Amino acid sequence: VGEVNHKGEGGGGGGGDDDYDYKTKDLAVDLASPLVAYKLVSSVLNQEVPPWLDAIILLSALGAAWVVFTDNGALDGNLQ
Repeated sequence: VGEVNHKGEGGGGGGGDDDYDYKTKDLAVDLASPLVAYKLVSSVLNQEVPPWLDAIILLSALGAAWVVFTDNGALDGNLQ
């Protein structure tokens, strides 16, 4: 229970025996995207986002953009 299977055996994932190398860019986007999605949905529904959460969302989006555009790989060794 709770085991992660990266090889595509069982579960709903496609793919074969090829392992995907999870990189720093993936981590940054995975952390920021739900926050940005929350902000977008909240603004479409005219809901107010608290200023402290708005700041966290902005910083995470800027951080993810910086990691992606500068091709930063500082955590790549730790994500293997």
